[in-house]
Amino acid sequence: MRGARLAATVLACAFASAGTAAAPEFDLAQLMAMLAQVDQSVVAFEETRHLALLSKPIVRRGTLHYVRPDRLEMRVVSPIQETTEVVGNRVRVESPDGTREWDLTRQPVALAWIEGIRASLAGDAATLTRQFRVTLKGSPAEWALQLEPSAASVAAALSRIDVRGREARLTSIEILDAQGDRISIVIAPNGKGSP
Repeated sequence: MRGARLAATVLACAFASAGTAAAPEFDLAQLMAMLAQVDQSVVAFEETRHLALLSKPIVRRGTLHYVRPDRLEMRVVSPIQETTEVVGNRVRVESPDGTREWDLTRQPVALAWIEGIRASLAGDAATLTRQFRVTLKGSPAEWALQLEPSAASVAAALSRIDVRGREARLTSIEILDAQGDRISIVIAPNGKGSP
């Protein structure tokens, strides 16, 4: 009788501990796999630039288009119309002042923050870990990536990039430079309405 009770107690404890076992930890590979499933997206954004030289922030609104593997397009509709397109390392900006084009390889800091955003959207862990020290917190339902540049020359100008999201969708991007200036981008799904 005593042996049967002991066996029942051990069995009950085993089932109880199995039911309360910790869920597997959410890691970078899991996040990148989720993000890599998105081939393209169109979202609305509101960008706020906090610059030490200005008395008030600059706010821009528009849509952000991403097409795998390396095309990003930011269409600003307010306060002025402007389109910035990045394909590979080439940037093209069309604004009321005209059209400009340049190669990002000559601007390593700009290339780093664009790669941080683009590699996050693409689920490209190899690029992220090659260019940044990556810290991931949270769960698939709500996660946060902190990207700190690995190259000292980039880190001298770019402090870090914070990317937040829910499942396979980015919800915000914050770029902090070494002088304390900050660009915050809030993202709304489906490209409808203002974030």
